[in-house]
Amino acid sequence: MGAAGQGFSSTQSNVGVWNSPSPAVLTVELDAIDVSDPRVRIKVDHAWNRPPMTLNAAFAPLLDLAREVAREQGRQELSAAAVGGASDANFVAALGLPVLCGMGAVGDGAHAQGEFIHPDTVPAQTALVAGLLTRLAEPLRR
Repeated sequence: MGAAGQGFSSTQSNVGVWNSPSPAVLTVELDAIDVSDPRVRIKVDHAWNRPPMTLNAAFAPLLDLAREVAREQGRQELSAAAVGGASDANFVAALGLPVLCGMGAVGDGAHAQGEFIHPDTVPAQTALVAGLLTRLAEPLRR
């Protein structure tokens, strides 16, 4: 607690970005936040720790292969999605290398207190990843 009659409040936010210019744009916009109440002070610390994961041309053949494996397993069509998340796959994508993210457990509420998975989807997801890895390893067995 500050001086008499003063309080303190703090908050943290985690922001994912969609493309490379976004961190710079957001930094400028966040730094421009102002308040009209002289008793209120806003301090914004930036810690951009991952590049955005964009759907680049390198991922398309890998997604096509994953879709082929999914079809062979009788699964529904796999969709491509960019969600602005922050995984280690962001670093791989930033290098222009093929990478897929989100091949793990199916659920909701990622990284939140209410996060959960649907246990009944684990065998199918495991089979999909195993099938994809098997297909990727085929050239090594020749």
